[in-house]
Amino acid sequence: MSRLILTATALRGAGALAWLAYTWLLARLLPSDQLGTMLTILALSGLLAGLLTAGWAQLLLREGSRLWATAQAGALTSLMARAFTALALRGFALALLLGAVFGTTQIATLPQSPITLCLSIALPLLLALLGLLASARRAQGALVPALLSQGLLRAALPLASCALYAQFAPLTLAIALCIYAAGVLLCLPLAWPLSAPPLPCRPDRTSLRALTTAQAGWMLLGHLDVIVLTLMASPTQAALYLVARRLAGLLALLFDALRSALAPALSRAYHQRIGFGGLAARTNLGFFLIGGGAATGLVVLGPLALPLFGAHFAAAASVLIWLTLGQAAPALFGATGMLMTMTDMERPRAVLIWIAIPTTALAQLYAASQSLHELAVTTALCQLVFSGVCAAALAHRHGILPGLTALLHPKLRFKA
Repeated sequence: MSRLILTATALRGAGALAWLAYTWLLARLLPSDQLGTMLTILALSGLLAGLLTAGWAQLLLREGSRLWATAQAGALTSLMARAFTALALRGFALALLLGAVFGTTQIATLPQSPITLCLSIALPLLLALLGLLASARRAQGALVPALLSQGLLRAALPLASCALYAQFAPLTLAIALCIYAAGVLLCLPLAWPLSAPPLPCRPDRTSLRALTTAQAGWMLLGHLDVIVLTLMASPTQAALYLVARRLAGLLALLFDALRSALAPALSRAYHQRIGFGGLAARTNLGFFLIGGGAATGLVVLGPLALPLFGAHFAAAASVLIWLTLGQAAPALFGATGMLMTMTDMERPRAVLIWIAIPTTALAQLYAASQSLHELAVTTALCQLVFSGVCAAALAHRHGILPGLTALLHPKLRFKA
């Protein structure tokens, strides 16, 4: 297990550095308004991709790891086929919806040319497909190809391509989007999972609906600040906030590495009722120790890194600190989302998420009307409160203790 965690952390860390370098390169090569539009498109594409795969990505990871562990590869193949069919249907509906929105709405931080509009619609579909493939690959235990395709290569390929292109001609928004989309396409073969002749596999529809509702709500809750920013800020203001958000997101990538390594094992342990309590306690303690240290480093070093993107980005230091505090919620309260999903608590999680969405949206709308700093403060506080409530639900249902209190768990063992 420790080797998996180290591998996942190394790959996510390399991917995070590549994303940071890619963002820095874009800040150097694109005008500030085009940079704000580019970063907005990338952030919203991630949101829409998450909505497209909501439910199925989590089901593939949770149920797929159980099927793979019990030598039911054919059933996993059928589960993947159902997931891809669902993605095709959702993707078609999303393309129609986005086409209608872009064709009738003028928003300053969104593109207006036909090429960039088409690319903005295609990107979420490509990212969603990559996400499903990587989830199936992780369920099969192939952590390295899954994380390489979703992290390091997805940033390194457009980074190298943009740097090379800029040697011959000025980089534009449309070209940058084309290069990024091509990079995602090149990542798909690496994430492609192994398959066996299909066998009947009918997922629990009730569980799938709850997973879909919970994950769709979670993606929306986590990107509400981007949506509010898109509606209320200029492209230049959006660039300031989104660069700081990208830096704070380094912490989220670290937590994703831990989730990638631990989620299949947690799912199997809970399903088989073998050693789950101790594994959950070690998970939360690991999130506290690793995440807490990384968050402290980011608060200290992050503001020093902001001027590297341009002298005016130094003004976003307070935004970065507050967003980092919000991203540190899993260190303080534990891996609540993953633990609730892996322990069949997707329905109560969905209820909590959809209660939080309207409250958070109203608070962020008011905050954004004041300043970027107020938006960051509100976002961080909402993340912390929500994580605290989820941690209380986990402690009540399963006795899983958050953060440093995991040391109190009687079954905690420091073993690989």
